[in-house]
Amino acid sequence: MPVEVFGCWTNKGGVGKTTLTFHLSALYAHLNPTKRVIIADMCPQANLSNTVLTRPGRKGSRVVRELSQAAAPLHLPKTVAGYLHTTLVPHSMMGKTIKKSDFLVKIDEHNPRMPENTWLLCGDNRLDEMSQALARAMAAPSGGMPGADNFKLSLMTLRFFFMDLETEWAGEDIVVFIDTNPAFTEYTQLALCTIDRLLIPVNADDFSLQAVDYMIWNLFSEQDEFIQGYMQDSFSVKASQRAADILPKIALIVHNRHSVRRTRLANAVQHLNNQQTLRACTALQGAKQRLTVNPSASPVYVDKGLPNASQFADIFTGTMREMFSAGVASAFTGIPMHRVQRNRTIINNAFDGAVVVNTAAVRNLLKDLVKLLALATDDPRLENVDEERVISLVAGAASLQGVLHQLDLSTVAVAYDRAREAAARGWADHEAEPVLDVDSDATLSDRAVPGGVGDNDSDDGSDDADTGAPGNGGSLGAPGAGASTAGGCAGSSNNIVSLRGKSQSTSSRGRS
Repeated sequence: MPVEVFGCWTNKGGVGKTTLTFHLSALYAHLNPTKRVIIADMCPQANLSNTVLTRPGRKGSRVVRELSQAAAPLHLPKTVAGYLHTTLVPHSMMGKTIKKSDFLVKIDEHNPRMPENTWLLCGDNRLDEMSQALARAMAAPSGGMPGADNFKLSLMTLRFFFMDLETEWAGEDIVVFIDTNPAFTEYTQLALCTIDRLLIPVNADDFSLQAVDYMIWNLFSEQDEFIQGYMQDSFSVKASQRAADILPKIALIVHNRHSVRRTRLANAVQHLNNQQTLRACTALQGAKQRLTVNPSASPVYVDKGLPNASQFADIFTGTMREMFSAGVASAFTGIPMHRVQRNRTIINNAFDGAVVVNTAAVRNLLKDLVKLLALATDDPRLENVDEERVISLVAGAASLQGVLHQLDLSTVAVAYDRAREAAARGWADHEAEPVLDVDSDATLSDRAVPGGVGDNDSDDGSDDADTGAPGNGGSLGAPGAGASTAGGCAGSSNNIVSLRGKSQSTSSRGRS
């Protein structure tokens, strides 16, 4: 099978890209033990590398420093910078035989609590220094070779690494998770043009809302009359004209650090999540329309059919609760969330005997992570994971059906089916669906999470009640309401507008 590549990016720092990549990649490897999972760290801070290589008594940063040295047998750093050097200065490799796997680190040899089927392409703080060389490579003339385009070929540098690895590891299923830097540098562009399925973490604040708009503009923007002369050499214009087929496709928007208690804070968080979902849904509608005019344009989104607004919220957005002390403990010890519970003694010892992990909180976080993976991989029925392992992760579930029920994935599966049915009917028969007027506060207080008070919203002991998954907090209606809510993702038959801005009522409209 071709290598499948997932990655987290938004051009805003502090939204949880590295944390999500750590937990999702480790959980994916655990639930898919027959696949080889590569974690690629494309951030010069190398925080993800430091975390996955950490074990009690030895910090991962020490291992990263060792890997950064040009030691035998490579005589190159065993990092992403070492690999990039071989492409930027190819004559330095003359007479040397180096396999792509030589640059990978088997993670469990350094951190035995990571799954044994995980490898690391280590981050390197010298990526910033290599940016100018990468920029020159992208701008270099193509040398008159028929069909050659150095801009596109340079953007495919990291993609070529995994394509070669696919040949080297013939017969193995390879899945990659890439962590990125928020800055839109050349090495970030390489990472983005390697990612097939893009996960966008956002926090519930107006800065994240603006970041979503700016991110889509960076990657997929069209020229406007005012700035046309300035944009000829911009990444978005050149990529849309010369490399549209390798641009990433948005698979999931993750409302990170979600608040799930019935509080004014939760209402405010949900309001901002609604805004973010509305922006993203509008972008999908625009992308679909552009494709009817220009089939070679970037699709922008992973093809999940033709969802209406309610279905969009179910299949393109998910929530991740605030991790609090469980997240701190996990990152500090290098123990991924799915193994935190069984390693509580090790974690407590790392914090001088303090009890820092709450059982109910970890269970709820695992439910969120499993659901995010189901959405990111378009596997809402969890048909492509190890069934026994996923059942063991979801507290209170005795069967796969029990897992689907607890995570509200049955509703999500129906949304997928209906979106695909709508796609089969075609765009011409699909009218933009009404969505909630998120500027109205008339119904905000009615859209609290079913979990209620005490569902992992603080670290003061109030998260002891295991009230289950929060549902799909990405819905424009109540989290967990999904497509079953009256008026779909609108959550109310009042105070709604269409994506085209025309006021309507859902009460007289059927939904597919």
